[in-house]
Amino acid sequence: MDKRIRDDERAVSELVGEIMLIGVVIIAFGIIAVSVYSYIDKTPDTPHIEVAGRCDIDSNYVYLKHQGGESIDKENLRILVDVGGDTSTFENLEGLWTLGGVIGLSIENITQNDTVRVAIVHVLSDTVLTSGDVAEGTFESTATN
Repeated sequence: MDKRIRDDERAVSELVGEIMLIGVVIIAFGIIAVSVYSYIDKTPDTPHIEVAGRCDIDSNYVYLKHQGGESIDKENLRILVDVGGDTSTFENLEGLWTLGGVIGLSIENITQNDTVRVAIVHVLSDTVLTSGDVAEGTFESTATN
């Protein structure tokens, strides 16, 4: 009786076919799931920029120059300027900030002894792109992070 069960090969090809079909369905479902999930809940990429800054005490302006990296839409930036403990926030600026472009920010009452610190935040990713002290005179790098 034992030998008859082992020698019985009827319906084996149907069983192998069913197992192969299940395998193909599982692989297809996996590929579709990976494709769909790669587009869902994707956080925005953080742009990389290099910025140099200078302040002009006579005109009460801080200037930020795009020195390198990616072009970035200025409306996606929040620029914080701290002058002697008083912080000014600049948002919703217009245009595209490209290589060599300069942003001028009007600041009240900058004096010779004030420390001017600037932080540039990418609003979409909520990330500080760069921050640092800005000196009077020529453009100097503001990067400290």
